[in-house]
Amino acid sequence: MIIEDLLIDRPLRGTLFDKANGEVIFTVDQLREASLECSGETVYSTDAVGSKIAAFNRSKDATLSGTNAVFNFGMLAAQLGSDKVFATAEAKIEVPKMEILKPTGESGNYKLSLSKVPVGTTGSEIQHIYALRNGHSIAKKYSVGAAVSATQYTVDAASKTITLPTDGEIAADTQFAVWYNYAADGSTGNEAVEISDKVDVFAKGGIFDLEVLFVDPCNTNEKIYGHVIFSNAKMQDGVTITFSNEAEQNFTIECMQDYCNPNRELFRMVIPDAA
Repeated sequence: MIIEDLLIDRPLRGTLFDKANGEVIFTVDQLREASLECSGETVYSTDAVGSKIAAFNRSKDATLSGTNAVFNFGMLAAQLGSDKVFATAEAKIEVPKMEILKPTGESGNYKLSLSKVPVGTTGSEIQHIYALRNGHSIAKKYSVGAAVSATQYTVDAASKTITLPTDGEIAADTQFAVWYNYAADGSTGNEAVEISDKVDVFAKGGIFDLEVLFVDPCNTNEKIYGHVIFSNAKMQDGVTITFSNEAEQNFTIECMQDYCNPNRELFRMVIPDAA
């Protein structure tokens, strides 16, 4: 196989591996605008009047940056230095929930039925509920109490039921906004995953493999598959997420020398003898 001139079709996939055990930390396959920048520093020896006599190269650097066209939870976890944590029966995740509900029952004994069990044995964490005006803005606030009154409601967490106040302004078509927390335990229909950004934990590093599709410029039907491998890659902490349907997830990876490798390489490009 003779490889000389190539056209770059597109990046195919980027995968970060744990250097200690080879485990995949994340993998993304919707890469755009992946760009590798190689740089270095030059220092000079000068004569008595400042004219350059010799140049010496120092501090070679390589940086890989790009965007992923879809939001990837695993890559975000690596950028934050976190791990994806899944809810289990032994390690539940507290999840916020907001519901807009209409009363059931009869006037003076209206009730709201929650879809989840509120956190706490008495449901007392639901400190307030709000009657809505036209289903949008808040019209009136009610508070939890030991017994139902004109201004207070009660919560039965076990039955996921709120008994509404006896306020005469409450009608069958009144909508209520209820904010509360529930515990996800990983069971079917009650699952959750979370990552967190902590001030004393930083972005992860490892071995990064960028898979790239090349083509032969003399025969664009001939696809050539290659790898750009960074043996000591470090994710940069900075990331910007725009919450819209056009959002892309940007990333930057600093490529440092593999200090324990006698070759002291920043990266290597490998093109196997296979289409």
